[in-house]
Formats: sequence, structure tokens, C-alpha cells
Amino acid sequence: GLVSNPASVDMVIDVLEFPPVNCEIDQEGPVIMGCNNYITLSATSTGGDDSYQFIWTDNNGNTLSGSESFTFYSDPSISDICFTAKSAYGFSNTDSIAVEYEPAPMELEVQQQWDVECGEQIILEASASGVVPVTFTWEKTRIEVQYIYR
Repeated sequence: GLVSNPASVDMVIDVLEFPPVNCEIDQEGPVIMGCNNYITLSATSTGGDDSYQFIWTDNNGNTLSGSESFTFYSDPSISDICFTAKSAYGFSNTDSIAVEYEPAPMELEVQQQWDVECGEQIILEASASGVVPVTFTWEKTRIEVQYIYR
């Protein structure tokens, strides 16, 4: 039924205002990675409600970490890393850093010299260490010849 004696109610609504979320990767970019090395990346977040969820992702969409810092191991399939800080109220900000790779140093050592007569067969062997796969190609006047992997 209807209220015969209506009452008034005073209501106070507090609107919470937070500064925008801001995050920044602490290292300067680009990150230069060598063969088989690593770097610890960290980020600083401000604003929002000071309660954040962190996520590091790569340019392929893969999650790398969920903390303010993490150790990144050299992976040539990754060219960019993004850091996102998301506040408890759903506001977020993202920063990114480029990743570049130095080529692995290559050393060639000839252990022996040969004098080869026309039509004579020789066997050449090579070995390598470091990042796999390693490919050897032997050429004679720019035409590939038989090769053996060791």
C-alpha cells in the first residue's frame, strides 16, 4: 500500500577521485641483448588507488611476468616488451620498451692449409659452439658442395 506519512531521507554520497594511473619502465630503451644473456627489467607505477595488478607481455601476446620486475632471458622472437599497471578500480596504463639483439660473434679458424691438385678430393671439417642450430655451407666457386654436420 501507500505510505500515509512519507518521510524524507538525507543521503550523502562520497565520490572517490583518483589521479590517473601512470607507469614507466625504469630502464632506457632499447634493451640490447647478446647471445644467451639476460636482464632484470623493473617498472614504477603511480596514481590510481595505489593498489595495482602488474603484467609484462611480449609483442606476441605472451604473458612474461606478473610482478613489478622480472628477469628477461634473450629470445630473438621478442622485439618489444610491454608493462601494464592496472588499479583495483580498473584504470590502467601501459609502457613499452624495444628489444634488439647483437649477432653472436663468429670465429673461423683454419687449422691446416692444403695444396690441392686439380681433380683431387679433400675432406673439410668444421665445428661450432654456442646457439644452435649451426649451419655450415661449403662452396666451390659459389656452388654448394657436399657438407657434413658434426
